[in-house]
Amino acid sequence: MSKGIKLIIYKGIVLSALLYGCETWAATAKDIHRLEVFHFKCLRSIRGVTLLDRISNDDMRDWSGMPQISDLLNYRRLNWAWSRGKDEERQATKTDDAWYYTKIWEIRQACQILE
Repeated sequence: MSKGIKLIIYKGIVLSALLYGCETWAATAKDIHRLEVFHFKCLRSIRGVTLLDRISNDDMRDWSGMPQISDLLNYRRLNWAWSRGKDEERQATKTDDAWYYTKIWEIRQACQILE
């Protein structure tokens, strides 16, 4: 299997499973470091190099085009927070609409009484 296909599978399946639910994690620096170690171990395996080849993590990151795990965590957290805000905004809009229609109904009822 080619290295490009392996990278696509890694990004789509392995990273998705690895970072599932990371939006709500209380990750420490140690946790992030462990994730980075696993990330680079996988990238080295895909590329077919070992630590003895003395290729830096920055070179591995450039080769794969992947950001750091901490950047992926931050992106996912911000995206999750933004979507939560949108949900709350939708709920507020629904509540406001219900209030608006209730008030219109009350006004119509009052007008009918006056007629």
